[in-house]
Amino acid sequence: MLFLLESSEMVALFFYAKKGGFSMKNQSYLSVYKCNEFRVVSNEFIGRIEDTPENISAFVVSADFNSNYALVDDMDTVKVFTIGNFLDLVPDTEYLEKELRPVLLQMQFGEIEIPEVRYEAIKKSLEEFLGEKGLSSPISDFLDDKLRSNRQLKTQRGARKFYSDANKQRMEYAKKRSEAIKEYNTLVKEGKIIPKTLIERTLDKAQGHSDNPSVQAARRIAEKRGYDWRTGERLENAKIDNVQIVQLEVYKTGELKGYADFSVEIGDGKVEGLYRIYDPENGKEQTIVSFDNGYSSKEIIDTYSNTIETELKLATEDTYHSMIKADKNFDEIEQDDFDHDDIEI
Repeated sequence: MLFLLESSEMVALFFYAKKGGFSMKNQSYLSVYKCNEFRVVSNEFIGRIEDTPENISAFVVSADFNSNYALVDDMDTVKVFTIGNFLDLVPDTEYLEKELRPVLLQMQFGEIEIPEVRYEAIKKSLEEFLGEKGLSSPISDFLDDKLRSNRQLKTQRGARKFYSDANKQRMEYAKKRSEAIKEYNTLVKEGKIIPKTLIERTLDKAQGHSDNPSVQAARRIAEKRGYDWRTGERLENAKIDNVQIVQLEVYKTGELKGYADFSVEIGDGKVEGLYRIYDPENGKEQTIVSFDNGYSSKEIIDTYSNTIETELKLATEDTYHSMIKADKNFDEIEQDDFDHDDIEI
């Protein structure tokens, strides 16, 4: 669904970005992409490095010998092409001869120490990272446009082939998504990505259209946490429910599928429990099932149970919608099996 932002929301979006809600840095960096031997730049983004002769030289001499790279400035102009551990092309010859080559040669001949390449640490959530790769949903959308009016399902042979193809697509998608998550975690360990905090993700989501229920929830949570969702700043004299989810284990398979174990800290107190994300056969969705009395503070439970539930709802929102989607697809397949007999026409 496409939402059009109202004028008041556009103003709020501007102030939020101006306050640093989005990346609006004026520092000089180069975006690094892989390219082939013909200098055709790919979509494989490596990261952003500081735009200095010393840092570019360090990147070149430390680069993978079997890879070629394009270093692109913020105007989408390639500043440097590399081939292996060497320069391939630098369009600005004056910059090459006076600034870059002298430093690069000293590093290549061991006259000066090769420093560690300085990357820009980009604040990015796992959801944003996966979304950029088209892998935001935990499950493949292969079935979305394949089930409706699919004549292949009218025969037993066709149905078997369809389910086989769907399972293959599901496994391939799961593998790509798993590899992308590993890549994200590696970039976090290397300091190239800084994960966004829960409140940062909440403020990002709050910038959407006011008709979107998830945006409405994000705005309520931001205010409860003592933030102005329009600017990202703390509210004056606000009563802040400083709830911090310190552990969240979501179960997507097994007996606890659709549930999550959680641990939440509020001030010096701590509560643990079980949260139902989606299990319609056994009770209300998106609700706390139980608290662990052995580890939980009764005072915190009595005071903050609604706030904790709201935080858990936001943290598991994507999982919730993906489970509904998977359940719907399964029901459609079951109904299609029921509607058609196994006689091949």
